[in-house]
Amino acid sequence: MRQGIGKEKEAVPYAYGILENGRVLLHLSLGSSESYDEWLSFLHDMVGRGLGEPLLVISDKNKGLKQAVREVFPHAFKQPCV
Repeated sequence: MRQGIGKEKEAVPYAYGILENGRVLLHLSLGSSESYDEWLSFLHDMVGRGLGEPLLVISDKNKGLKQAVREVFPHAFKQPCV
């Protein structure tokens, strides 16, 4: 995302939960990057608000995200998005 012309890009991480009857937005934030530290903070924020470990995490191949997911949700199945 860019706020204005010529401004630096900002990351907008988000997470959806997939339910039997559709999906629900779990979390949306604004960050400076898609680094491990940003993703770790993002995931810990959701856990702090009551999110339990999901059965499955589907994500892109971002190394920081994959590392943070392994740390915060070690027992969840992981699948790359296609």
